[in-house]
Amino acid sequence: MKILVTGATGFLGSRAAILLAEDGHEITAVGRNLSKAPKHASIRFIQTDLTQELPEDLFKDIEAIVHCAALSSPWGRYEEFYRMNVFATEQLIEHSLKHQIKRFVYISSPSIYFEFKDKESIKECDPLPSKRVNFYAETKYLAELKIFKAYEKGLPAIILRPRAIFGPKDTALLPRVIKANNTKFIPKMREDDGPLCDLTYVDNVVHAIKLALISKDTCIGQAYNITNAEPVYLLETIQNLTKELGLKYNAKKIPYGLAFAYAAALELIYRFVLKGKEPAFTKYSISLFYNNQTLDITKAEKELGYVPPIDMKEGFSKTVRGWNSEQN
Repeated sequence: MKILVTGATGFLGSRAAILLAEDGHEITAVGRNLSKAPKHASIRFIQTDLTQELPEDLFKDIEAIVHCAALSSPWGRYEEFYRMNVFATEQLIEHSLKHQIKRFVYISSPSIYFEFKDKESIKECDPLPSKRVNFYAETKYLAELKIFKAYEKGLPAIILRPRAIFGPKDTALLPRVIKANNTKFIPKMREDDGPLCDLTYVDNVVHAIKLALISKDTCIGQAYNITNAEPVYLLETIQNLTKELGLKYNAKKIPYGLAFAYAAALELIYRFVLKGKEPAFTKYSISLFYNNQTLDITKAEKELGYVPPIDMKEGFSKTVRGWNSEQN
């Protein structure tokens, strides 16, 4: 199959491009950073900004699109999030309909479910909050609406919502946690080592992408939660991870109400006084360390046949080896 993979210089997009190429597919990979282009004989890399006018020949002979590109951050300007997450998706939808793409796999986010409270075993059909937690969640939600609307016009789209992707060469989750541990602290706001949360090893997400590309037509127009299906206690996991990396675990007990108020004050200061620079903590990041959030993946299991091939133990082992290899 000839597949276009967006966001191929990012963590998930790069891994997806490589593993799909290893399976024998012809991959056209696009991204903005030429130096981070995925390397494989079956990958043709094109340096492209999806928010600019897209060349028609980019879609020549393409049969499927895996749209991984996104601005993923808990902080930033709404205009940038909208441009990267909504407008870029609109452009790909337009070209996909024009070129009669056979399958469009969109990587969304379960952040659209998030509220400042415990939520466990969340199903795709559960009511969404009336307001999203941040600009990233809002624009991923808006992009999903564009996808569903395009499905009604004939776009053969499937939406995947992978939770907290980790693995070797992770550029977001693991580095943020390690930076907080080393330069600030890991906030401990509960009596246990929670909160309880889901994580997803990167290769399992790619496995879900592969299943979506070949799934039955009854899966078209549907959204699916994707996780490792092994909820973990977050602070216990971070403690074990820092130990494996040879780092001192730096947790600090702090009342949730105080931490949340501090984060709220930081957001105001950084947004209006420091001209939008990212604060060390946000209300969202504080709540991630306090509120339980787990997903129900029954729908993906039954309809896509999704079973995570790599369990948490193996995933963390691969992640630690990869991190140590990059640091040495």
